[in-house]
Amino acid sequence: QSVEPIQRIVKQAHALGVKIVTGYDASSPSTQGQNAREIVALQRAGLPALEAVRAATLRAAELLGLSEHVGSLEPGRYGDLIAVTGDPLADVTELTRVRFVMKGGEVIRDDLPRPNAP
Repeated sequence: QSVEPIQRIVKQAHALGVKIVTGYDASSPSTQGQNAREIVALQRAGLPALEAVRAATLRAAELLGLSEHVGSLEPGRYGDLIAVTGDPLADVTELTRVRFVMKGGEVIRDDLPRPNAP
């Protein structure tokens, strides 16, 4: 099946200013935590990487009516975040290789490389 119709629709929607939002509902325990796949798919369908990331953060918060609380890192908002070792705007698949997770101010995962101490 060709992806060209999907690419055309995504590009046209973006050009028209349609707010594109991602949402992920894991169908099984094995697919839990695979949210980044949708961001990658949107970018591959023609959405600029930054807009694909915004679809999962800022735009999703707007759609849910929660942008006063989530969707961006600002004082007074919930600060859940992830970190990767590469630049997700240069290679959006970096978001599939999460190395650090903070939720509610608590570090849940920290696999970031540490520089050697002198």
